Amino acid sequence: MLKTIKIIFIMVFASIILSGCTNDLNTESSQEFIKIAAVYPVNQIDTTTAFWNGIELAVREINQNGGINNKELVVEKYDDSASVTEGLEIAEVLSQDQEIKAVIGHWNSSVTLAAAAIYEENKKIMITPASTSPRINQQGYKYIFQHISDDKKFAEMMAELALKENYKRIAVYYADDEYGFELSNYFIRSAENKKINIIDRIPIVIERERVFKLLEKWEVLDVEAVFIADVLSESGRILRLFADADSELPVISATGFNRKNFIKDYSHYLPVSYLSTTFNPESSNENTQNFINSYKKEYNDLPDMWSAHAYEIIGILAEVLKKSDMNSAVDIAENLKQISKFKGLTGDLNYSQTGVLKGQDKYIKIIKEGKISYMINSEMVGGIYNE
Repeated sequence: MLKTIKIIFIMVFASIILSGCTNDLNTESSQEFIKIAAVYPVNQIDTTTAFWNGIELAVREINQNGGINNKELVVEKYDDSASVTEGLEIAEVLSQDQEIKAVIGHWNSSVTLAAAAIYEENKKIMITPASTSPRINQQGYKYIFQHISDDKKFAEMMAELALKENYKRIAVYYADDEYGFELSNYFIRSAENKKINIIDRIPIVIERERVFKLLEKWEVLDVEAVFIADVLSESGRILRLFADADSELPVISATGFNRKNFIKDYSHYLPVSYLSTTFNPESSNENTQNFINSYKKEYNDLPDMWSAHAYEIIGILAEVLKKSDMNSAVDIAENLKQISKFKGLTGDLNYSQTGVLKGQDKYIKIIKEGKISYMINSEMVGGIYNE
């Protein structure tokens, strides 16, 4: 069954009365909308990230400033439940909906890889904010865009971090799925190229006794750190078991652990953890600081990388749709590829001819004793940031 949550952001245009008459043009345009769809596992992501808040904030600001060519921007939220089957069903529906000008989604690489073929065949713009598989944009697609660096780049960065921190004996613990298998492969390849020894590689298990025995094994093998290729929603229990076993192993991961509850619920289980991210709230970038201030004013909270991605994508689409034939996916896609150094929150951005995002910054997020610091190119930046 298709699960849809429609959220419509409406800016109320004031009626302009001249000489006792209503301006018919304004009245007519206020009833027209430009629609975008957002598709992702709603419950999982809305409870662990600020992604939807980023969409909401961007749309509100755009509509308060006249919308897109004086038309309201509307976002419809669809729940794919991280399921390939449901993702394909939604992709079929959205691909046939001529009112939907672009799709922001999907989240999980396995769902995105399957759904992308449907959007491409039907000439529907799709921009994924979170799927990191390099294979997404290796198919020669014209209408598929990836608003995040891929697993290979993040894995290389984390292997470089391991080398800098002098972790020479690493165990790899990976989810037995598309994301875990692909990310762990890239990390192992990069680590071995840097002469780092991969001591063990094993799929994640969550049974208490098996985890304890595994940690005992790693202690005997002098493992110095563990790379976990998984998302936090699945591995949170593992981190608790590490703590129960009094493990002192540093944990290295990628973007999958970037969840707003990581600091509060999990970081105290670990002596130190290293995550990859694209968003540095300590950046001196004026756009970044304006975004943070607006976000805090609206939600009384701090934004995360996922809200930054959402905000950027909406901003890019708004800019492109203003100058595109909105009935032509070909025109929209070409204008997306013509963007030059869009001043985003994660860098000066543009898309390649194959839909790969260029110019996005990548940071290492270091969490120790509840404090966060950021590193780029093996150098500390921005001091300490408290969540």
